[in-house]
This record gives sequence, C-alpha cells and structure tokens, in this order.
Amino acid sequence: MVRIASIHPVCVALLAAVVMGDAGGGDEAAEATRVFESLYGTDLKAVRETPAPQDDLELGKRLLAAADQAKGQPAFLAVLLERAADLAEVHPDGYETAIGALVRLSEAIPEKAGAAAGRIVGIRQKQFSAARGADRSKAGEALIDALLAAADSAENAGDLSDAETLLRRAQRVGRSVRSDRLSGIDARLSRVAHAIQTATSIAQHKDRLAKDPANHGARAELVRLLLVDADDPAEAAKYVEGLEDEAMRANVLAAAKGPEAADEPGCMELGEWYRSLGEVARGAEKAYASASGCSLGRALVLAGVSLALEVSPVLALVPLAFDGTRLVGCGGIAVLAAFLVSVVVMTRWGRAGVLPALIAPAVMVLGAVIFVRAGLLGWWRGGVLWRGTLYPSAALRAGRRVRLI
Repeated sequence: MVRIASIHPVCVALLAAVVMGDAGGGDEAAEATRVFESLYGTDLKAVRETPAPQDDLELGKRLLAAADQAKGQPAFLAVLLERAADLAEVHPDGYETAIGALVRLSEAIPEKAGAAAGRIVGIRQKQFSAARGADRSKAGEALIDALLAAADSAENAGDLSDAETLLRRAQRVGRSVRSDRLSGIDARLSRVAHAIQTATSIAQHKDRLAKDPANHGARAELVRLLLVDADDPAEAAKYVEGLEDEAMRANVLAAAKGPEAADEPGCMELGEWYRSLGEVARGAEKAYASASGCSLGRALVLAGVSLALEVSPVLALVPLAFDGTRLVGCGGIAVLAAFLVSVVVMTRWGRAGVLPALIAPAVMVLGAVIFVRAGLLGWWRGGVLWRGTLYPSAALRAGRRVRLI
C-alpha cells in the first residue's frame, strides 16, 4: 500500500473551476478528464502499481468527498464519481462506496443514469452471488432493487426489450429468495411484454401500410392498435384518412381531441363506442376476470353455469331421448313452452325482434368463450390488463364488493 498525497476537496473544486473556466466552450468532457488527470494522475498511477486494494478504496473515498464541492461543474463531477466507482469496485469492502458514487452520478447527470444503473446491477449481482445463509435474502432484495431501477431507466429511454430482460432477471431472483414483491414484478413484466407486443404489431402494420396505402385492413387494424392497445388517439388520428368505417374515423378524431373538447352527449357516445367483437372481448376482460377473481377454475364454473342456464330450455328435452326418463322429459316440454311464451311477451313489450331472442342460448356459447378467455388471461397475467396497466388480482379481490363464488 502506498501513501497518497491528500488535496483538500475545496482546493480541488477551486482548481478545477479555474481550469475549466479558462477552457472556454470546448469539449467539456475531454477538458474535465484532463483536469482530473492533472490533479489525480500521479495518485492513480501509484495505486495501480500496488496489489493491495486498500489504497484504491482510500482514493475512491477521497474522490467521492471531492465530488461534494464540484456540484456546479457537471462534467468534472461526472469524472470524479465515475473514477470513485472504478476504484471502490475493486474489492467487496468498497462496493457500497461504489454504489453511492453511481447513485449520485445518476441523480446529478440524468443522461448517465442508464449506465450507472447497469453498473449498480453488476455490483449487486456480485454481492448476491457471494452471499450465503441469511445474508442471501437481503442481498437478493438489494439486487431486485437495482434491477427494477435499471428497468426504470430502460423504460424511460424507450428500450422496452432491455427493460423486459431486467425484469425477468428480477423475477428469477425474486423466486430464488421468495420475495414478497414477486407479484408486483410479475405484473410489471406482463405490462412491459404487452407493450412490446403492441409496439411490434404497430410497426408491422405501419410497414404494411407504407408498402400499400390502399390496404384498408392494415389501416383499420393499425388505428385500432394505436387507439385501444397503445392508448394513443393522437397517433391513431394520423392514419384515419382512407378508413372505410366512417363512424370509426369520426370517433378516433373525437378521441384525439380529448374529452374536454366534447359536450356531455359526445363524451357518452365516445365512451360507449366499440368497433368490433374483439374489442368487446378485451373490454370484457376487466369485468369477467374481476368477477372470477382472476381464477381460471372460477371462470370455467361461471361460464358453465351461465351457459347451462341459457340453454336449459333445450337441455330440458334431453330426457325424451331415453325410455326411462321420458316422463321427466314431458316436464321439459313445459319448460321450453314457458321459455317461448316469455320470449314472445318480452320482445313484443320491448318492441324487439323475436328471432334474435330465440337464438340467445346459441349466442351464450360465444359469451362463455369470452368468459373463459378473460379468466385464462387474468390467471396467466396475474391480474387484469386494462389500457396498458395491469391491476394485480390481489388488489382486485381486496376491493371486490360483490362475491359470486
């Protein structure tokens, strides 16, 4: 270990300010590096020539202290903090110092936040890999913190793929240490995965539309994706010219203006608008999955009971097909007759068509499929995904006012 000459942090800041000021408007990053080398180059060379890590850690702490006096010089501050992290990271005893320097770097220089977050993940991974016994859980939670922070930076930078990779790592660590935050990580991962899938689909449809502007199907699907899945009506409005569905075109333009631009009837009309049965199924997810508690088993039971009730007038005739139950089947005829009479009476009273009401049992088959689909998605995602936000099943169950099963 070598003895390092100490320069007071205030003196360092004053010297740097003078030199940086004389540098004028040149390359600040390069000038900051030159100033740093002039102040600490000899010390850096000295600690690199010794195998012991103690002098590295000591110099790292000094650089971190000097950073307190360099807050008005961002380029020089960045160099100080990066070098402090480099020196402190050489030994486990300096890991926390290195992390402290990197946290300050990300707070002071936002454009370096992503790189700093990645380095913190690397350090926390080393600690987790080396931890044993009771310390492993604590180290795992710290690693999860770092991974989630890095995922935040990746999302803010628009790198959803990197965010997904980081969240999957956090998920694996959470399972390894049985973290209480695992459900939240799963929910966030589902949201990011959905956003990636949506972005990919949008890019594909934009490409198809660029190659063939007359492709009405691609245009309609692109508008739907932007409006419903990406929740970006302003972007969707850019592609409405050429839509064959005039109602959809008008509603997209109205949505792009925002609810404040419409009167109350207009807001009601916009709120009730659905373009297709596929959107109805997506919209039904939040109601059906909430009712079933995001449980596939409950969804299957509810779908089966609902379907059985709707088709019961027809099922009541099944006993007529067997010799031993034909007497019971006669009761089924009465049930079917009562159903037909009620249909005729209700449709006339409501001035609706008789035929659509008669085929309601058949339509319920589709309703049961939607119910099961919603339950399956809710179970797989661990909650209800609505307009890009995943609401965890635990929160939905806690706030449920009506319990079906």
